Amino acid sequence: MIDTVSLPASRVAQQSADPSSSNVQLATSSAQNWDHLRHWQQGEYANEDIVDLEDTATDSDYPEDEVMEDEDDAHDEVVVEEQEITPSTRPRQGKLSDEEIVEIINEEISRFEARWRPGSEINPDELWEKAENDGQREQLINQSRTTIEWLQSRLEAMGDRIRALDCNSVRELRTQCKSLEGTVDQLQEAEWILSIYELELEDEESSVENSVGQHGTAEIIDLGSGSDSDAEDGMLVPGSTAFTVTTPESMLGVEASIEPHVEHTPPHAPKSNLEPHIEPSSEICKTPPIPNRLADNPGLASINSVSRWDWNTLVEKKDRKRIVMKAMQEMRWEDREMIRTRVKNIKKQNLLLEIPQCISMFIRGDKKIPGHLPAEMPKIITFTKLFLSWWLADDYFKKEATEWRLEELSECLDAGSEDPTIFYEWVRHILNNTFSLQALSKPCAPSQAEIICISDDDEPRPVPPTRRKSASNRRRPVQRPPRTPPETIELD
Repeated sequence: MIDTVSLPASRVAQQSADPSSSNVQLATSSAQNWDHLRHWQQGEYANEDIVDLEDTATDSDYPEDEVMEDEDDAHDEVVVEEQEITPSTRPRQGKLSDEEIVEIINEEISRFEARWRPGSEINPDELWEKAENDGQREQLINQSRTTIEWLQSRLEAMGDRIRALDCNSVRELRTQCKSLEGTVDQLQEAEWILSIYELELEDEESSVENSVGQHGTAEIIDLGSGSDSDAEDGMLVPGSTAFTVTTPESMLGVEASIEPHVEHTPPHAPKSNLEPHIEPSSEICKTPPIPNRLADNPGLASINSVSRWDWNTLVEKKDRKRIVMKAMQEMRWEDREMIRTRVKNIKKQNLLLEIPQCISMFIRGDKKIPGHLPAEMPKIITFTKLFLSWWLADDYFKKEATEWRLEELSECLDAGSEDPTIFYEWVRHILNNTFSLQALSKPCAPSQAEIICISDDDEPRPVPPTRRKSASNRRRPVQRPPRTPPETIELD
């Protein structure tokens, strides 16, 4: 705003008497009133009129004691703020220890896992059939494994954040663990869906087992051959026993023509002599015996050959590869499939890291590993016992290792032994070959390396190439003498 200028009364009277002069004076005065603004453009009062408030007060204006007190107060405030941000490392009275926190977190996760149930909106049969018909089952299996890995890492990160909290009571910690329930449910659902997509040969086996439970008798088909071959021609139709796979001689290829002397179940045997089995074993396989050559490559052996290996021979020769295969063949079907799943889904480095941790747990006589869920402990122990069978060259599923052997093994693992890596690669190899899903569906069939081709009469013999013979080498027809007519004898 422009301030109003007050003029003296005499000057006002003079302006009223002479209007023209008043106009000139007003113009001149108004021009003079705006002249002070030009000083800002020229910068004459830039340094004079702008006053820095900080420069007005110097250190000499305040006592030295007050300045020192202000600095101490500012330092104390910074220290208090840092203490509020950084959690205290010294445990407070009544605070839970780290071991107690981990144990409670694992208990809550186990409780969430036990409480989870698959939803009714997902039909396993329709889910599997749709994926198979669309040709996307393998792709969905890979996607499910990726989802499981991500959810596991997410659950571990959430557990670490809960461990970092200052929880003074068990109730407070369990309240914080409720945030894990959603992730645990998603992880259980992803693992369940993965198990559905991976069902391929198990479906056929389960269908046979279901039909076994419904029919209580075994039908024996007598092909009507001679009395000497009745036992060999009789075959069981899936019905009475829980044989998941029946293997007549026609499934064994050329080896069925060897015809060695093998004891068979006589026809029309009573049902009490036919013991049902949940999983096919080598005892029920009516296959010709295959020579047990331990000098051959064990990676080419079949399940039937592995079942005939003798533990005493393997332990005496310290044949570690065959010992692992023998232990794999004798373990439960659930444990073998669990190892297959963990080898596929868990990284090699993480899986091998569990072995020394489990060995240390055995030495301590403990039943848990820090940082691992209780539900994972049976899986870790099974894989570690399989490695103990490799390292100590014996069946350590049926015996316990001594403490000094465990300590020696722990020292070797800490020194960077290469045996865990070799063991891991061998387990992967036999799971993909000897114990593949296709091989498990026909446990009595020999492998391709064990099939001995004796003869093949079905194919015609190769015809030798024809060559034109020269005129000198051609066979000429033999000229026979002309036949004389028989003499006529006249009788008188």
